[in-house]
Amino acid sequence: MTPEAMSSPPAGVVAEGLANVAAHSAAPEVTVSLQLGIDGATVAVCDPGPARQNSSGSNSGLARQHRRITDLGGHLHAGACPNGGFALQAHLPAQMATKSR
Repeated sequence: MTPEAMSSPPAGVVAEGLANVAAHSAAPEVTVSLQLGIDGATVAVCDPGPARQNSSGSNSGLARQHRRITDLGGHLHAGACPNGGFALQAHLPAQMATKSR
């Protein structure tokens, strides 16, 4: 992956999602997905849980990602999945999906 691609908004969401899984989840696996469409890109990082015991955080990384994605005209959702675990999902408009930081 090129340095430009690594600094793209979808790559930032993946990096934040993986950092959250490493810090807060006891899940043995994680799923990363990217869907490209004519209206933009949707990227998601999901883990099946469970949460790690005594895991807490400041949510500052999620807050930064939310601001960044919103500033680019997209939206970010972070929260518990109905079947357990946690998901971080972002949708970016097509013209912003490849924008570098």
